[in-house]
Amino acid sequence: MFLLIFGIFDFGRALNYYNQETQLAGLGARAAAVSRDPADTGSATGQIIQTQLSGTYAKGELQNNTTFCINPATAPAVGQPVTVTASYDFKFLPLIGAAVGTPTITITASQTERQEVTPTYTTGCAK
Repeated sequence: MFLLIFGIFDFGRALNYYNQETQLAGLGARAAAVSRDPADTGSATGQIIQTQLSGTYAKGELQNNTTFCINPATAPAVGQPVTVTASYDFKFLPLIGAAVGTPTITITASQTERQEVTPTYTTGCAK
């Protein structure tokens, strides 16, 4: 009975984290498309988009544990698609892990937008 209850609780946690990852990917894609940092305080330079998403906008266990990747399909240029992917390794509660062998799943969300201005940020991944 307790295993079922904790399983439902863990599924709720995983679904909540997926929802947060989706929102963060959308925020990052919009920031990358307009080449501004997510807080809209200036131009995005270096890996400021990835570090602000991970350190400021991600909450709870996702904060500083989520990897954000900015990947243009081609060389970053106006009119080309830019994709932001957010990934987090979700670990089940120890009670659930003891029953099935400590499983971990990767929760991933991504969003693609059209590059609106010449990018000033660095593509790639950062945590």
